[in-house]
Amino acid sequence: MAKKKSIPSWKILYDTLLAAVNNKEYKGMFYFRDEISPLGSKFRTFHYHFIDERRFTDETREARGICFEMEGEIPLRVASRPFIRFDNWNSNTMNEEEIDFMTLKVDGSIVSTYTDKGHLKLKSNSSILSDVAALSMSVLLDIRHHALADRLKELDLYGLTVVMEFTSPKNKVVVDYTEPKLTVLAVRNKETGEEVPYNEILKDPILRPYLVERFLVSVDTIDKIEGIEGIEGYVIHSGNKRFKKKTSWYMKRHSAISMRPRAIYEAIAAGISDDIKEFVSEESRKDIESKERIYIDYLGKWIQECNTLFTSNSNRGLPRNLYWEKTSTLSQPFLPSVAMKLYEGTLSQEDMVKELSKLFVKYLDKLVKL
Repeated sequence: MAKKKSIPSWKILYDTLLAAVNNKEYKGMFYFRDEISPLGSKFRTFHYHFIDERRFTDETREARGICFEMEGEIPLRVASRPFIRFDNWNSNTMNEEEIDFMTLKVDGSIVSTYTDKGHLKLKSNSSILSDVAALSMSVLLDIRHHALADRLKELDLYGLTVVMEFTSPKNKVVVDYTEPKLTVLAVRNKETGEEVPYNEILKDPILRPYLVERFLVSVDTIDKIEGIEGIEGYVIHSGNKRFKKKTSWYMKRHSAISMRPRAIYEAIAAGISDDIKEFVSEESRKDIESKERIYIDYLGKWIQECNTLFTSNSNRGLPRNLYWEKTSTLSQPFLPSVAMKLYEGTLSQEDMVKELSKLFVKYLDKLVKL
């Protein structure tokens, strides 16, 4: 009797992520983006539109930029495996013995390695074709970094993704940087997700000059991070887990920490309420979380409405005027304009969610009681 062939863990992960995208109960939280590279290869990247903590599992936390090379609808391999989503630091849930070390939280954009037909490339968390991907790749084309480029390609061929932070004057978030730079943050096995230990990366003579600096710390030291100025914060490492701890200096410059209802909703729509909760009282935290649920309910409903209208078999191939008539069934008067952009092919799924978020803020007074 022939032995049943086992399914690789990465294919099970792919199926789990695809199921999360198609799960109507998740209200469109997860999505994938298909892109054709300049070399003609198809890549599928998984990510999420908004944060609903109830929907995160060990598997769906990988939907933060994990990328598969595809042949039609069949995944061929994991092309790139950046970080999973990680949480804010909470000293109440961790003992000092569990802390290994911390690293500086660089204020830039996450990029990760992959190869396309043997050529080394970099991608941002959500796209292989983004401006960040192109700008960061230009650093590796500089002759000063040719050894790094060669090493990154070698590691990819060994089945490892190198996760880096790209900082540049052209890609400023809050902290100023004087020149484009790549900082190595981690190395992950593409198939298993296992990380190469920091000490092992440190031994690599080519990666070492680019590796993020490590600090040995205590809980007391971590609690003082909030008062440091001039940096975004630190990442606390505990085994295979990471926790972020940002400074109040950074958050005040990133967005005003205000408990005015409108300011809270604006922060939620901008995707930064998770960080703000770290700096407020427990009562204020609960208030933010209740408003997050209101936002998620509205956004999820609108995503489903627009996509259901767009993907319905009865609406396929309809002339523009007849499709416009169908949009009258949508629940809000501002949704038909979004639905028509989907129909015309001028709006991607990701951009649709961004537009819906802006419309939520624009019509906030009519949607919720402030």
